[in-house]
Amino acid sequence: AGFFGVMLDTADKRAGGLRHHLDQARLAGFVAGARAHGLLSGLAGSLRAADIAPLGRLRPDYLGFRGALCGGDRTAGLDARAMAAVRRAVDRACRFPALA
Repeated sequence: AGFFGVMLDTADKRAGGLRHHLDQARLAGFVAGARAHGLLSGLAGSLRAADIAPLGRLRPDYLGFRGALCGGDRTAGLDARAMAAVRRAVDRACRFPALA
């Protein structure tokens, strides 16, 4: 269909985050399936800092955040401290090789 990637997200943010709805094995299957079809993969859906390490181990191409970057309130503006905390968690959990 001409797509470059697929993103898995939750529709109702009040119903819990992505990992509340799908276990690690199902999420791994999604990422692997995308890769097998030559697609980039993204995971999102009320992700918190605690979700970064387990999801990072799956090696998706993207992790999507909103509420975690706004200090927990997805309707608020971006919060510099929250953004820095998420960045540190990503850096710790998703150590990618340096580009040569």
